[in-house]
Amino acid sequence: MKRLLIIVGMLGALLGSSAAVVILFDLVPAGWFAVPAEKQAEAPPPSQPAAAYVDLSTLVIPVMADGRVKTQFMVEIRFAVEPQAKAAVEGSLNALQDAIIRDMHAYLPKHLETRMTVDLVLLRQRLHAVATRIVGAGKIRDVLFQSALNL
Repeated sequence: MKRLLIIVGMLGALLGSSAAVVILFDLVPAGWFAVPAEKQAEAPPPSQPAAAYVDLSTLVIPVMADGRVKTQFMVEIRFAVEPQAKAAVEGSLNALQDAIIRDMHAYLPKHLETRMTVDLVLLRQRLHAVATRIVGAGKIRDVLFQSALNL
């Protein structure tokens, strides 16, 4: 009885590891798990065209407290914009960068008085509002952070 349990256990381990290797290395022959054509639903067309992206150069914002630099905040920002508005956003990139730097100089010292790190969700909402104010409504889809560091 003991031998039978050991053999069954070893076979189970062998089958389990074999299945894991087949799945991991995608060794399943084509058609084994195919869904019949009748059950395949037509994929709905995308509701929105793919966003275009505009990158802002890396910003290093010194955070001042009591007349001294308390810390520095470095951020790389990418804007997801409407495809037809990409040229307009790229044209106003200097004004956008200036407005973001001014806003961060005003916002970050107050924000970091009670926190150790920057809340990126709040900062994202704030930067989206600044970008919408500069570029215009309906042109900016989202604000994405490539990297954000407290130095």
